Amino acid sequence: DGLRLASAQMIVSSGVANNHLAGGDMLRMANNVVRFTKLLEEKGDKDVQLLTLSMDDFISDTARNTMKFLDFIFGEDSNDQSVENNVSPIMPRNVRWEASKQEEYKFLAKQNDAHVTTKGKSRVEKQELKEKLRRSPELGPILSHIEVLV
Repeated sequence: DGLRLASAQMIVSSGVANNHLAGGDMLRMANNVVRFTKLLEEKGDKDVQLLTLSMDDFISDTARNTMKFLDFIFGEDSNDQSVENNVSPIMPRNVRWEASKQEEYKFLAKQNDAHVTTKGKSRVEKQELKEKLRRSPELGPILSHIEVLV
């Protein structure tokens, strides 16, 4: 029941239990995918820039993927090009890399504070939890639909 309640909260709402820091994440994620798909259909690829980073990639190499994000936001200018063109980069690559390493450090520090539903659970136990959610009469259909969208 606790797993179903926590999953329902992630789907639709936020609350005191998580200091109003999360909630509706899964619906928001699915909504973003639908909206970006419509935007690409309307505007075409050339007018829209979209960066997609998977959570698995972010977890496996946080610094590199944070750097991808910063390059996407600020452009992939190199210090060499900036000197050649006599233009100062908005955020130099060495500063981006330092920020990426700091993000990785914070992310790894947070990993020691695992969520109650996964803390100390083996890969098999985590898979069993996912299967329970998929079989849930209330949440299973919603999660399946979100999975298809995303």
